[in-house]
Amino acid sequence: MPRRKKITARDKVLMALEESSRPLRVTEISSMTGVNYNTVRGVLYRLMKEGLITRYMGGYLLKTKANRK
Repeated sequence: MPRRKKITARDKVLMALEESSRPLRVTEISSMTGVNYNTVRGVLYRLMKEGLITRYMGGYLLKTKANRK
């Protein structure tokens, strides 16, 4: 029986940002995903360094969505 890939905090944060039609605050992402607030902050920091997300209007947004605005 094949093993299922564990969904990481990074995956959960990216899914929340992908599903949202607006920028999300850290507290919102934490509440939506069930991931600890400080863990979300760390994930967002790393995603920003990788160039995948941006800060926009007090929240975080995938760069692909920021380009559509």
